[in-house]
Amino acid sequence: MKRILIIVVLLFCYSQNHIATADVGVLNLRNYYGSYPIEDHQNINPDNNRLSHQLVFFYG
Repeated sequence: MKRILIIVVLLFCYSQNHIATADVGVLNLRNYYGSYPIEDHQNINPDNNRLSHQLVFFYG
């Protein structure tokens, strides 16, 4: 029983190390699917962005 537990824990740790944790945001998708220049989105908020009403995010 102890060997099975150790094997399960090792497999769990191994699988957690190889899970992709990439950021799939709008900017990354644009850069992946098209050759657009990198844009700085650090100071953008809904008040000064003309495209803010077009960006829709779905959770779940």
